[in-house]
Amino acid sequence: ACPATCGTCPACEGDCCDSGSWSRRADKPSWNCQFVAENKNGKRCGKLDDDGLPASAACPATCGTCPACEGDCCDSGSWSRRADKPSWNCQFVAENKNGKRCGKLDDDGLPASAACPATCG
Repeated sequence: ACPATCGTCPACEGDCCDSGSWSRRADKPSWNCQFVAENKNGKRCGKLDDDGLPASAACPATCGTCPACEGDCCDSGSWSRRADKPSWNCQFVAENKNGKRCGKLDDDGLPASAACPATCG
């Protein structure tokens, strides 16, 4: 069956699309981005999957967490400061208004300023 015909295409906001494969629990494949979208108060966006990936990262169009862009300059959608803290991403860097998080390094030594150029300038 065609995903467009069946209404199962992932939600998109421009080039930023929700994952078509993410599910909060492996034994509950229906707990996917569409399930997250059905909750209008956004509380499901903070839920983690079995690997610790939050819905907000897997379902950015639904949760309003698409990477920031200025022209062709976009923040990374996959960078996080620590592998065990996927929510410490470019959006997390942007929440710090004084810019101090832009100098923080990820586990591989990549600074937030390089991974989040739209946020860090």
